[in-house]
Amino acid sequence: MQTLVMLTGAGCTDSTETTTTGAGMSATTSVAPSMEETSSTSVTAAPSDEDAIRESISRDFAAPDLQFTLTRLSVVGDWAGAVVQPQDPGMEGAAVLLRRDVEGWTVVDGGTGYTREDWLASGAPPELAEWFGE
Repeated sequence: MQTLVMLTGAGCTDSTETTTTGAGMSATTSVAPSMEETSSTSVTAAPSDEDAIRESISRDFAAPDLQFTLTRLSVVGDWAGAVVQPQDPGMEGAAVLLRRDVEGWTVVDGGTGYTREDWLASGAPPELAEWFGE
């Protein structure tokens, strides 16, 4: 599996990194926009993964009708980490941990102020727990 991530937005100069290990066994993709670019930045993964992750966050985590931007996304095997920023400037962004099974992506945990140890305790693979801390 390979995940493609693309960063778009005015003045974006951030890099995209894709690493695939073992015959397509896992892919890690990360994009880190600067805080000034968050409101005009969008992150796109392979359409099927990004769409399914966005739908899962809307269904399992976000308040009904909350509009948000997916600003960071990392997929590691059947686990994903996402950082979302509500479009309402008065609301704080959050980190979300998801897991894929036969039924699709499901939110496992999410919020603000989590540490690497918190993500590990929620089941995140070590490389994803590290990614959340970047």
